[in-house]
Amino acid sequence: MEEENELLERLRGGETAALELLIGRCSPYVFAVLRRRIGPYARAEDLEELASNVFFALWRHRRRIRAGHLRPWLSRVAENEAKSWLRRQRLTTVPAEDYLTLPDAAAERLEDETERRLLAEQAVALLDTQTREIFRRYYADRQTVAEIAAALDMKLPTVKSRLQRGRAQLREALQEGENQ
Repeated sequence: MEEENELLERLRGGETAALELLIGRCSPYVFAVLRRRIGPYARAEDLEELASNVFFALWRHRRRIRAGHLRPWLSRVAENEAKSWLRRQRLTTVPAEDYLTLPDAAAERLEDETERRLLAEQAVALLDTQTREIFRRYYADRQTVAEIAAALDMKLPTVKSRLQRGRAQLREALQEGENQ
């Protein structure tokens, strides 16, 4: 700890050798924070890039970090980098209502992937043009509801209700398809 504070003091003076030593000492810690947050989703190159961003931020903000606060500061910056990366990747949890479920009997009958895709395409084709466009943007293009509303010049609640009604129509069409 005392040695880290000395390195931090040298870093504040603009000494790049101190930065290199801190990178060597603190990299395992920064990588652990990043892996805990996004490990299952990120490649090794992504983690390396994010760690580089953390240490670049350390260099840029070297004069603001107080002695004894280096690791908490690195942790906070690494967490923020990971959150930003997840947002850019659009990796979020999917609300339960976004899933279309079929009864077990229907799922067993629809084991063939081609048949499932065909049924889904037929069900989507039954939706009106605007709802299909909203579905395409939401599910294929992974746009947010706000982005869709802005792009289509619609109100946010309208987009949400069209998604909800569209999912209900698809559910109904898929259930009818399994009964045939």
